[in-house]
Amino acid sequence: MTKNTPPLSLRVPEPPARPGDAADFSHIQMDVAGAVGRPEISVQPSETRDLAFRLVRVETAYLRVRYRRTADLAETLAAFQAGDAACEHSVSWIDCMAGGSALGRSVVMQGSHATRADTGDRRDPL
Repeated sequence: MTKNTPPLSLRVPEPPARPGDAADFSHIQMDVAGAVGRPEISVQPSETRDLAFRLVRVETAYLRVRYRRTADLAETLAAFQAGDAACEHSVSWIDCMAGGSALGRSVVMQGSHATRADTGDRRDPL
């Protein structure tokens, strides 16, 4: 029986660094902190395609976070909408076991990247 396909082969590329070596990220294009803009909430998804391929430089590894408890789903969605303009990141914990008027009660967490000035006396902000 003859095979019509070439034999399989596996190529493992050589990594640029080994564990313990200094990492070199000079090939990655990075914008300055704050240079990558945020699209409007009403923008078409197709207009945000290029944002998915860009890294956002931040000054620190910390976030300024605001926590808000909400009583129901309507208040949760209103909290998200109110925080859209002021915060870079929004997430919530939603109590899916609550029912009745408490359906959708949540803890909404909204935050933005902290600057070096926000971190105070921390020696290594990253």
